[in-house]
Amino acid sequence: IHPHDPSQPNHTFYFHLDNGNVIDAKQGGNSARWVNHACEPNLEASQEGKRVFLKALRDIGVGEELFYDYALMIEGRKTAKVKKEHACLCGAPNCRGTMLDIKK
Repeated sequence: IHPHDPSQPNHTFYFHLDNGNVIDAKQGGNSARWVNHACEPNLEASQEGKRVFLKALRDIGVGEELFYDYALMIEGRKTAKVKKEHACLCGAPNCRGTMLDIKK
């Protein structure tokens, strides 16, 4: 069960770091925690030391919404039910239908 809102168990502000630690942006995070997911993002996450930055992948127009690929990591099998619980509705031509990290 999600520790912040059990009624929304798949809504998270967690960011997994390369060293296995997790940042909980609900606790002192900045406005970057509101950046949405898309399978065709205009940002990418970059870890530098203990900090995470969102960097532009291309020129971004004024007023254009910012997105990065969450590529959520979860324990256990990524069944159809689990993928649906983390559904992506971004509408990108290459949308994989889930915000989970799916290795091709």
